[in-house]
Amino acid sequence: ELSAFRGVGRAALRRMLLGSTPGEVLDQVRRANPEGSPGCDQVRRSMDSLARSGAQIMHAGSHGFPHILDEIPDPPAILFCIGDMDRFTSRPAVAIIGSRRASQYGLRVARSLSAGIAVQGVGIVSGLARGIDGEAHRGCLDAGGLTMAVLGSGIDVIYPPEHADLAAEISLHGAVVSE
Repeated sequence: ELSAFRGVGRAALRRMLLGSTPGEVLDQVRRANPEGSPGCDQVRRSMDSLARSGAQIMHAGSHGFPHILDEIPDPPAILFCIGDMDRFTSRPAVAIIGSRRASQYGLRVARSLSAGIAVQGVGIVSGLARGIDGEAHRGCLDAGGLTMAVLGSGIDVIYPPEHADLAAEISLHGAVVSE
């Protein structure tokens, strides 16, 4: 519900969550901005969708929230995760991303490179998109490695839709994550 308040930006929300529980922050925001409060129907739909997805919620400062995100310029305040973030974040990782319209050669290299890195115990991070991203995840999974798909959509919206099975497999061998 916190992210649905009008006028509450990600940076402010993150700062508040670092010093308080989500319930305390919600009370603060409701008192300070009652007209910006989302409607009950909107919140109910969001919570129902989240429950159906099976996602866990992590916020800045909470157990399981990847501390490496503190090092980026605009870190998220809240993450939604399906899978095992703890297992994934306890190892080094590399991001492999690229064109959605990659050549056959590019697709083969992405899959092979990802598999080779994964067998060394390094996690693979990509975006679940068509092309290079999908092949990077597949290569990692082929090698028995851990991979993380970072979505550009909500955790309950797998895009592209033809990657739904891939996302489900990733959630068993790493994590699917969304802000």
